[in-house]
Amino acid sequence: MFTRLACVSVAVPRIEDALADYTEGLGLDLIGEIHQGKRGYGLRFANIGRDGQTFIELLDAEGDGPVRRFLDREGSGVYQIRLETDNLRETVKGLKERGVEVIIAQPVGGGSAPDELTPDTNLAFVHPKSTSGVLIELVERKGS
Repeated sequence: MFTRLACVSVAVPRIEDALADYTEGLGLDLIGEIHQGKRGYGLRFANIGRDGQTFIELLDAEGDGPVRRFLDREGSGVYQIRLETDNLRETVKGLKERGVEVIIAQPVGGGSAPDELTPDTNLAFVHPKSTSGVLIELVERKGS
């Protein structure tokens, strides 16, 4: 069902202010640069890790959206855990059969989230109600 823990996403008020804690403090590396999210609500992210492998993803939000609401409600902290799967369709099916509430990701660029997976869908979420308050992101990697 799951092939690996891809990363832990940590919401912070401002990535630039948190970077030193992870790079200088923990000795991890910033992989690449700070990226702007593609979903249109001001999300920014930076991957932190070693040898090109991401361990932690720092998130902040310049606009309104889920990360901003999380920060306003909870402050800095673990926002989600990302798990990879080699077959998202089968993983979602199995989770739903177990009574787990799964949210299919809204397509990038807008539109409404479908109730079921389409051939182009490679992302879904397990609702925090099903995991004692933790958001779980499920991602199918291309070529998996």
